Amino acid sequence: MTTTWKITEGDIVRSNTNTGYTLVSDTPKVKQDVSMVLTTDVRDSTNLGCGLDEVIGSDNDNPASMYGTSPAAFEFQTKVRAGLNRLKAAQKQAQFSQRTAKELIHDIGPVQMWPVDSDSRNFLWRVDIMTVDGRSSFTANGSTRG
Repeated sequence: MTTTWKITEGDIVRSNTNTGYTLVSDTPKVKQDVSMVLTTDVRDSTNLGCGLDEVIGSDNDNPASMYGTSPAAFEFQTKVRAGLNRLKAAQKQAQFSQRTAKELIHDIGPVQMWPVDSDSRNFLWRVDIMTVDGRSSFTANGSTRG
């Protein structure tokens, strides 16, 4: 079983007895790993991360360069899937034999996006993550501005 420090709002969580740090494993660990991959830029050393800020909500001095060959929603969906697929591959490459079925990603559902009714510039999104054991599957979701 692999473990990592529990991180809440970017800070490592101290234990209740204040003698060390809280560790997470199994489903809470994979949820934290997915959250971290979705909220960080692609890192050179590990190749993990999604770099979603490159697609949505980024300002550019040159208005012509803001428009790409594909819609921003498609790029957003592609970056989410690519980042999660890299995490899935990393799970198999590092400490695979020590990971439990509750922690290993088995499949990634389609990334769904839809506009917020009150402001069509904002989008809600979600992606379903299926674990190997099947019972520990969960949904990652959030909102973004187009």
